[in-house]
Amino acid sequence: MPRGGLFRHQQVASRPVVSTHPYWETVEVGKRVDQRMALKHVHEQDADVGRAEAA
Repeated sequence: MPRGGLFRHQQVASRPVVSTHPYWETVEVGKRVDQRMALKHVHEQDADVGRAEAA
């Protein structure tokens, strides 16, 4: 499998699970896209916090 192939496969496989999760019913319809986009970048925010704590 190409480098990152397993990770990519897991990402694609998890899309329907994430996008149909009951949580999204609690978010206003007009805000769902923005919230899903924010979710995609949450790991970057976690990394930033970890770097700040290590400094």
